[in-house]
Amino acid sequence: MKFIFSKNSQESLKIYSSFLAKYRVSVIYILFGLTACVISVIACLLIPRISGNIVDHAIADGNLPYLYRNSAILLSFFFLSIAMNYAHLYILQRESELLLIKVKKDVFYGAILKPWLRLASLDQGYLMSRIEDDAEQLKPILPIAIINLIFKLIRLAVVVGILYCIKPIMLVLCTVFLVIAVMLGKYGGPKITYISTKIREQQAQKNSVLHGILSNFPLVRMAGKTDEECIRFEDELNSYFRINMHSRVLRLNLSSSGSFLFGVPTHIILLVGGMMVIRGNMTLGTLIAIQLYYQQLAGITNELININFNFHSSFVSLKRIHDFLKPQGWSVGYGDNASIRMLSQGKDNVPIKPSRVASSLRFDNISFEYKKGQPVFSGVTFQIEPGAKVALVGASGAGKTTIVRLILKQALPTTGRIFFDGVPLGDLSEKELFDRIGYVPQTISLFNRSLHHNLTYRAKVNCSDDELIARLHDFGLKTIDTEILNGTIEEAKEKRGQILSGGELQIFAILRELLASPSFIIWDEASCSMDSASELNVFTATEKYLSEKTMLLISHRLSTIKKADKIIVLHGGELIAQGTSHEELLENCGYYRTLFADQCNIERKD
Repeated sequence: MKFIFSKNSQESLKIYSSFLAKYRVSVIYILFGLTACVISVIACLLIPRISGNIVDHAIADGNLPYLYRNSAILLSFFFLSIAMNYAHLYILQRESELLLIKVKKDVFYGAILKPWLRLASLDQGYLMSRIEDDAEQLKPILPIAIINLIFKLIRLAVVVGILYCIKPIMLVLCTVFLVIAVMLGKYGGPKITYISTKIREQQAQKNSVLHGILSNFPLVRMAGKTDEECIRFEDELNSYFRINMHSRVLRLNLSSSGSFLFGVPTHIILLVGGMMVIRGNMTLGTLIAIQLYYQQLAGITNELININFNFHSSFVSLKRIHDFLKPQGWSVGYGDNASIRMLSQGKDNVPIKPSRVASSLRFDNISFEYKKGQPVFSGVTFQIEPGAKVALVGASGAGKTTIVRLILKQALPTTGRIFFDGVPLGDLSEKELFDRIGYVPQTISLFNRSLHHNLTYRAKVNCSDDELIARLHDFGLKTIDTEILNGTIEEAKEKRGQILSGGELQIFAILRELLASPSFIIWDEASCSMDSASELNVFTATEKYLSEKTMLLISHRLSTIKKADKIIVLHGGELIAQGTSHEELLENCGYYRTLFADQCNIERKD
């Protein structure tokens, strides 16, 4: 293959070697598949020769016993070839599909364990392409497919050698082959259409689940349910495997049945070979054998041409997936201990007490830059005491989102240290940190499952339907009943007319985090889609469940900021002011007055 001998061949072969080492095929299936393949090849190679002998030594000589005996042998080899080829192809396709499930599962797991900033920056279509489309393109280079390729090459060499030994001139003339006609379209077409429809439906369901998980990956990580979602995704892959295998078996049955119509030699062989037979340069049996061998040669050559094209595409996909999985490459996959250690990113025996009601946070001279030499902010120092409600304000680009990312360990500070409950943040694993933190982002999405499942995704205790509905009513969602709560998203949408509006989604996300019983909750523009009345109602209900918890409020809305015990102002990459009330900062901070002049809609004095 040209690709293998390109300038990047060494890197490609290294990647492919690690790929083959990880995704090995069961020895039992290899032995059984290879045995079936060998028997099929031997039978195929003997059939033309036996056919030629029947013509030359039975028909020409009028030897009926020879004709009966060799015809029975020929028929036996024919059926044996069909049966063994069927078994070989079935094993090949089954093992390829099972290996593909492992590949997709590992690519998915590698994606969900990527650094937060890297994963958040990737387009979901990009992720879907790597996990689905690129993985599908790996079929021609899976280990079981390579074994099949080797046997095709061996069979090709044997057929070429036989043709050369019989008549070299016929090998040269064999440049055109007759396409095998399979007269089963009327029977197989509707069935294939039906199965293909089922495959598309299952694929849509699988992609829907995958999209939901990837859309909610911060929640999955914070809830510590990475393995659970991997298992759920694997279940969808297994369902797809079953319907896909049904389709493949159907196509295999049709293809095998079409072998009975295998047939008519090409005009070139008939013309040239017929002339040689008439002149006495070749027997009729030899001509028939050449015709049959050529049909095998043409079929194998056509398959190898397609394999060659597929190899180019597959190696591109392999390289793209490998680059996507860097730095681990194919070495780390779902369930590996190394993956779990990579996920934790913390130290053992950290003295943090899970029974703490409210948590504290301290930024100590923190600086951060996404690109070297371009700091987002520098020298930021502030303290959030247990039980405090602190608002973080500033214009767009001031660094508010970056501070949240630093708290959630989505990024690491360039300089300085962050302490959570008195413990350096870097010493805490994600699980230890996320057991304490609740996070309500501005953009909310739901899993394609019931509202009950979405609402209790991070819940530390079981909640009955009545308890959930009572809390939903407290937060103003009074149209949700038990049927809507436990139905699918589509069923809830049909009953309610819509699933959840923007403001309702934010209410839903707030309640979901409250059910996780955090000691520190981050409210990132969590009420921006609510009207004033809804926001007031939500704050009142939140106080009922979070009266002693620590809150970090990020908002541009004056009504939200006024509820804070402390306000921190960011501007120009620095923390420029802190105050205990909105009125205090209006009096003492000119930038704060300017920032909220439009929202206040009143004249401010310098």
